[in-house]
Amino acid sequence: MNYNIFDSEEEALQAQAYDYEKLKIQYQDNPFYLELTKTWAIPRQRVTDQKWVYLVCPFSDAVHTQEEYDPSWFEDLSNI
Repeated sequence: MNYNIFDSEEEALQAQAYDYEKLKIQYQDNPFYLELTKTWAIPRQRVTDQKWVYLVCPFSDAVHTQEEYDPSWFEDLSNI
């Protein structure tokens, strides 16, 4: 899975909002889905380099730096 990569949370939030608008166009004939869905993805900060990332939206025409997901990006919460 590829993730979009951003230097700041603000950049990630703005890009995600754009991607969400593209998602809504794809699902415009499904009001139930749109009623339940409020965002494309929630940007998260990587622990490895403090960059902000979220999963690439397949409906977006925006181009961002992308990287293949790496499990080391996020804190391991499996032992909590």
